[in-house]
Amino acid sequence: MPRAISISAGAVKLKVRSVNDATARRYIAFEGIDGAGKTLMTRMLSEELRRRGVGFVAVKEPWGRENTRFLYESGPSPLAEAIIFAADRLVLQFTVVRPALEKGLVVVSDRSVYSSLAYQYARGLSEEKILELNSEALYPGTVFLLDITVDEAMRRLNERRLTRFERRDFLEKVRRRYLELAERYGFHVIDASKTPREVLEEVLIRLDGVLP
Repeated sequence: MPRAISISAGAVKLKVRSVNDATARRYIAFEGIDGAGKTLMTRMLSEELRRRGVGFVAVKEPWGRENTRFLYESGPSPLAEAIIFAADRLVLQFTVVRPALEKGLVVVSDRSVYSSLAYQYARGLSEEKILELNSEALYPGTVFLLDITVDEAMRRLNERRLTRFERRDFLEKVRRRYLELAERYGFHVIDASKTPREVLEEVLIRLDGVLP
């Protein structure tokens, strides 16, 4: 069952919802700047799990279609943006993620709460406020940071219409923040400039002992 753990944010202690370690490890999230290959790797890992006969669900944040459209097409303030992301995340977790984990399934997620700690922080919101807004969120126990340079990201992103989050200067800030989070929270950092097959092979090596 979920238990509460404390995360310090400045002088404030905030409660973050968690589960036991073995269950949390089955909650696998891909993080990284836009263009890093999170959606592709979520799909490729899902296909590998299906091939192995491992029960899983695959999800993507933001979850709600209307929330996604509003967040990417409108320009809410950083605080309003963080509130919407946090609310959308709770709906996803309480309706899909938590029930799947309770059934013993693997959850493969394209983004997680750590995206807010990277993107909304880079938008100028304090870490304390982001943690507070996500105090009921479940944190994935296995996180892969797909790391690429912003130059490579922009090269990939030029193949489609850019969103307001995909400016070069902004992505530089987000990448630096992700690398800070990776060091602090022990993410698996993977060179995502490699071929998708090479990235997947490294992911599978790191998942040894995690997958049922």
